Amino acid sequence: MSAREAGIGIVSLIVGGVIGGLTWAAISTKEDTVDKTADDATVAGTQSADDLQSQNALLKSQIAGLRDELNRKKLAAAAEEVPEKSEVVTAEAPTPQEVLFGDPKYQEALASIDWATVGQAMKDLVPLAAKLAEQLENGEEIDLAVAGELQKLNGELLKAAQKIMEGNIPGTGINGSFTHPVVAANQIGAALRAAGLDLSKEQKDNLERAMQFYAAKDHSLRLAEGDREFKLDILGEELEFKDAFYKEARRMLTKEQRDVLYSERSAGHAGFDVFDSSLMTTGRAKPLKVKDAAELASKLSRSISSSTGLDAAGRKQLDAIITKWSNEFPAEFWSSKGNALDKRGALSGARIRAALKRQSALMREILANIKLSPEARAQLLRNTSIFVPLPR
Repeated sequence: MSAREAGIGIVSLIVGGVIGGLTWAAISTKEDTVDKTADDATVAGTQSADDLQSQNALLKSQIAGLRDELNRKKLAAAAEEVPEKSEVVTAEAPTPQEVLFGDPKYQEALASIDWATVGQAMKDLVPLAAKLAEQLENGEEIDLAVAGELQKLNGELLKAAQKIMEGNIPGTGINGSFTHPVVAANQIGAALRAAGLDLSKEQKDNLERAMQFYAAKDHSLRLAEGDREFKLDILGEELEFKDAFYKEARRMLTKEQRDVLYSERSAGHAGFDVFDSSLMTTGRAKPLKVKDAAELASKLSRSISSSTGLDAAGRKQLDAIITKWSNEFPAEFWSSKGNALDKRGALSGARIRAALKRQSALMREILANIKLSPEARAQLLRNTSIFVPLPR
């Protein structure tokens, strides 16, 4: 079975950017999915006159809000689907498990989730993701058994995602809610329990304190969200404090516990690591393959100027801003070409966060210095897709 064929089969069971999209990000090609990840992704909210792919990127940006809402509605139906039979041996259903980490605001939603099943599924995803990463790195065909097991586990996580969205646990998109600190703390505890490596009382107390601290950050962000136009900043803040939470949680664990939740082969890569902040960027972060600063500036300037309808003077201004911005990338950046997962679209979280900070600075400069139409300005303000320059 080829990687392309595996991508088609697995992606058909994944709703949008929902959890379990690790195979979508890793092995699908741009012909395989509706939400395409192109090698040379355009800036969300912009359009290049050169090709239809850029037009598709513009359309996706314009309907991003509607798509998230549609995903919420589809979760219920997707969670009810019965996966096709596979040759994988199905383990007995785990015993139901209590909520390990509560929050009065979301207690009803948390109590409705089968944490034992979630913990077992997420624990089992780790070695499968590592196996898939190894196959991709070696240029091998995708193993049917791996694909079948991923399909089954993804179905279990869809059921949990449905409960999370019904309970209005906040976050940017579905994966943002799935990585909320309260949810993530329970996932960690449940996965370790499934492995027979329960958190000690001290670990549980420490994780609860960290969860409460970062959940409070999330709550503050949501209170201010309505008054903030620039959505990339909101996404950036959410990504940063979730990254800090996951790192803090990881430091609390023993080596044996860490080995259950993380594989060095796939850790930290969007869609491959289900205990990492990069999971919330699956489907949002797109690689933009470029050879140097000049090519980066050229692609971005052409794309943005095309969609915003700038006149000659505006295009000249834009060219100057983007050229200056791209020339500020450090020299060592252009020698960091990424590993096999980065090149297949499963970008590292560190690379994504760095790209988001640079993109935010660039968009602020454009918004502050170039006269845009109200429509074009609104597009740039509400965009939450991340273009990630990837040297080739």
